[in-house]
Amino acid sequence: MIIVLSGYMASGKSSTGRVLSQRLGCPFIDLDAAIEEREGRRIKEIFAADGEERFRELEAEALAEILAGAARPETAAPATPAPADLVLALGGGTLMKPAARAVLEAARAAGATAPEASPAPAPRLSVVYLRTAPATIRRRLAGAGDDRPMLHTHDLETLLLQRIPTYEATADTIIDTDGLTPEAIAEKISIFAYNNRTT
Repeated sequence: MIIVLSGYMASGKSSTGRVLSQRLGCPFIDLDAAIEEREGRRIKEIFAADGEERFRELEAEALAEILAGAARPETAAPATPAPADLVLALGGGTLMKPAARAVLEAARAAGATAPEASPAPAPRLSVVYLRTAPATIRRRLAGAGDDRPMLHTHDLETLLLQRIPTYEATADTIIDTDGLTPEAIAEKISIFAYNNRTT
């Protein structure tokens, strides 16, 4: 299973993803960090030089590369499936663009239709939406400054309300994160992963 963490900025995707990957014994990839490594620039530099639209294009491209790599295991699938093959934290706006959603849905469909008898079937993909209240997000973002370029051009709560329907529509399960530590959130996702590891 590929566990994809979605949600607004500061919802805890990266911190939870690191804890979760250690708990499940699988790799963790932060999509923003992967883009920075791929492009050799910070996210804020990409926004400043190329604009948000170009960043979203790069986001979809990087997402496709990551999911394609995860769907090509080097060895046959084990008799007892591991709870997860990969934990992937998306950016807060990744799923707002049709191109990125199409990439995600293609990977989800490939995992859902892969024959179980296949020597190395495509891993199933599940999206976990980390739902977080605006007040919690605002508190976590206090002092974020230049590291959050979207905050310079958008109102935090307005943007969140615009994104919530997409977060919810694309999620396989939703976890409310308010008042929870990354460890507690990871525990909830671990239970979900173990319960769904054979499907």
